[in-house]
Amino acid sequence: MLFDINEPVFDEQGTYLEEPALRYEHALMEQFTTSPEGQAITQTGTELGWAGVMIHYSISYLGVTPPTMTESDLEEVVFGLFPRKVITARLPVAASQADAGTLDGTFHPTPGAGAARIC
Repeated sequence: MLFDINEPVFDEQGTYLEEPALRYEHALMEQFTTSPEGQAITQTGTELGWAGVMIHYSISYLGVTPPTMTESDLEEVVFGLFPRKVITARLPVAASQADAGTLDGTFHPTPGAGAARIC
């Protein structure tokens, strides 16, 4: 399948075209996954999922695709959108959940209690 990196994901009025945009993102990630650059990254044990998120955020929030993306756009995604959309503030733990003597709202897991679930 041929991939056109300049394929439109917005109509003439600038409206986001969800289905074409999602096909574009999927096709671009397939290309990246099979590229020498993508293969080199996966060989280090790193997954490529964040590249897909970066592409999705750049299209759906900033209205840019990789060929039109500027350095400023990339910085907005990585340092603006990722912290707001992916990284969340630590929530205080209820006093009943805090270890005795550490009622400062930080979480100190009890050994053997299992992993915390992040939603």
